[in-house]
Amino acid sequence: MTKEELNRELQFLTVDQIEKTMAVYVTVPNGQPKLFNLMNEDINELKSIIISSLISLTINNDDNTIENYSTSQKRENAIYEYDLDEESRTDEMKNMHSVLNDDIIENFNAGENSIEQINGLYIVIRGNIDQNVVIYKNVSTVDKVYSRSSFLIFKSNDQFTRQKEALLRISPSIQMFMVGNNIILVDMKKLEKVLKLDLILQRETERDIQRLVEKNIIVEDK
Repeated sequence: MTKEELNRELQFLTVDQIEKTMAVYVTVPNGQPKLFNLMNEDINELKSIIISSLISLTINNDDNTIENYSTSQKRENAIYEYDLDEESRTDEMKNMHSVLNDDIIENFNAGENSIEQINGLYIVIRGNIDQNVVIYKNVSTVDKVYSRSSFLIFKSNDQFTRQKEALLRISPSIQMFMVGNNIILVDMKKLEKVLKLDLILQRETERDIQRLVEKNIIVEDK
């Protein structure tokens, strides 16, 4: 995928006449994505923030190029297309397909799983038919405020009261997103740490070398 092709895929985000909807999903360890049932007014505000962030990263950024993850050594002014085969996609990448294509996804139940357990956030933005983008964000401990270890104070009328529930912080930063079947890697430092992408790439490289050896394309020096 070229930068021009990516911009065309995301162009619908910039068109005011195209109505855009958004849904948010979350995961917990060893769990399937669940719908995070936000209030409509909050959905609309978050949608505006995320769309603005994605446009700034892609369409309005003439400096960024798109590089193939498996071969590029470039680490500045670049985002990366995950060009390894589908068998090498992580659970998080497969979840992006799931939240886009699965119409039957349960709601996140705070009675069964607390906010403190959430480890992944998936944001699906849709325009017209075949216009969509799925954004992934890893949820780390810094994205959560734990009521057990903090005394959180909020205003309540003329007094202040303690917030006893954990809080989830959603920042506008984007770590990875999917358009069509193309997965684009943005925050490489974060993704290689959390998804172990560097280990996957190393394993695939070793497999490729082994295949070449088996085909006698590579021979050892005697």
